[in-house]
Amino acid sequence: MSNKLKNLARIVEWYKKRARFNPDDYSNGSLEERIRKIYTFPHQRRVKKSVKDRVKKKLLRNAKAINKCKDFNSLYNIVEENSVKGFGDLSIYDTTMMIGFRKGILPDKVYLHRGTRRGAEILLGRQLSKTSCLLTDELDILLRKLKPYQIEDLLCICKDDFKLRKVTSAILNKRHGERTCVVKKKTKRNSC
Repeated sequence: MSNKLKNLARIVEWYKKRARFNPDDYSNGSLEERIRKIYTFPHQRRVKKSVKDRVKKKLLRNAKAINKCKDFNSLYNIVEENSVKGFGDLSIYDTTMMIGFRKGILPDKVYLHRGTRRGAEILLGRQLSKTSCLLTDELDILLRKLKPYQIEDLLCICKDDFKLRKVTSAILNKRHGERTCVVKKKTKRNSC
């Protein structure tokens, strides 16, 4: 990222110009092809092949339930329920996104994993350790120009830039009401 990015507005504009994900690019193919494609993402390289294979088999056994999903949260819950040790929050989210793109189901809130959580904590100025997602209206109006899955991506890839530049605004420094999802590990995700 360029050193010229000095504030959130510039970061959002930079992101819009280089946005990685376009749902139309991932809308074709079978469920198995979508699951296989997720495992080619560079940030999934650390997940062991044996772990990926176990999750893939479990998800394919649950294809009926997956095909019945009408919203991202339900789909996320199925992927999470079929995860195994070594298949963490980022893998669950990425897998849900790939299947969701195929089905035309996108998130309506910002799901958090380690990277996005860190970016959101820097911007919001508070800990989000038990928070699994954020509503977009909890974030700066500049971020709301993006779709929730784009905000997730931006928070993750720009977290270090936020920290280095101490990107803040009056809106971001206000304490927001606790309207976030709070869940315990391996339990169904509550709606925001």
